[in-house]
Amino acid sequence: MTASCPHPAASLSGLVARMRAAAHGMAQVELWVAACCAAAVLLAFGTVVANSARDAQSVRQEQALRHEAIWRCKALRVRALREACLCRSRRDMPADSAGIQALVEASAHPTAGAAACTEATSAPATGSPSAGEVMRPPSWPDP
Repeated sequence: MTASCPHPAASLSGLVARMRAAAHGMAQVELWVAACCAAAVLLAFGTVVANSARDAQSVRQEQALRHEAIWRCKALRVRALREACLCRSRRDMPADSAGIQALVEASAHPTAGAAACTEATSAPATGSPSAGEVMRPPSWPDP
């Protein structure tokens, strides 16, 4: 009687070889999945950082415009006009420096729309500078 099965050690070594090959193939698949997951995480992180930087820039720009509007309003010599300008700048914040200048100039020439902001302010005293006069630092040339 001859055995039709090969030697038990030979079948065991073949089984181990097949298991190693399968494990190697699975390891390559797992490596690709891990690489794709890492790429997705890096892409998401980059997107979050880019959005945060853009939001921070817009906040900085808004703060700079707010400070510029306050500075320009406080440069008006007449108290009533200063207060009207500050009130308008809080109510209607312009989007750029040209808008701030227009706001200051509009506040320097009171209109009926500014009455809500200026009700509690006093009228300019006699001998005060003209309504549209703005104090300028010495480095600014006169127009």
